[in-house]
Amino acid sequence: MNEIQVCVSGWMGGDPVRQVVSNGRSYARFRVASTPRYYERATDTYRDGPTQWFTVKVWNELGENVIASMGKGQPVVLRGTLSTDTWEGENGERSTSVVTANAIGHDLRAGTSKFTRTVRSSSSEGGDSPGEGDGTAAGAESGTGVTASDDDGALTGPDGARYEAEVLEDDLEAEPAGV
Repeated sequence: MNEIQVCVSGWMGGDPVRQVVSNGRSYARFRVASTPRYYERATDTYRDGPTQWFTVKVWNELGENVIASMGKGQPVVLRGTLSTDTWEGENGERSTSVVTANAIGHDLRAGTSKFTRTVRSSSSEGGDSPGEGDGTAAGAESGTGVTASDDDGALTGPDGARYEAEVLEDDLEAEPAGV
């Protein structure tokens, strides 16, 4: 089957929501609005084109990282497979464009972001292979639903799962003089 690969730059229209399917696998689901800008030479101004809305599905561990790290109103860039979902609505057949994302991140043209590596503790449920386990991510910033736990350095994800933080050498900064 030929798949259409797309790259979308836009703004999250809502917080990601965890959806669970019948086999127990989960994905994050949210909407992204993408509005192209055009330069009009005659008026020396930029003009917004029509806004295109996409439903985005992000599976397994990547989806859990999105839930822990991203929220409504944030700028994103994502890559994935484009498809169309159709259903029967009150006024006939309806459809929406769906991107099943395999890569996503903040669009740094609009701000900054801090990366935090996801580290699984040995007490996590499920396997350690990609796509297995509960997939809860250690978030990057406050306000992501990830909190420090006890004095052992472990983190607690938004669903209560515990993860141990791994400090990497390049994360350590020299102590400022006079401290």
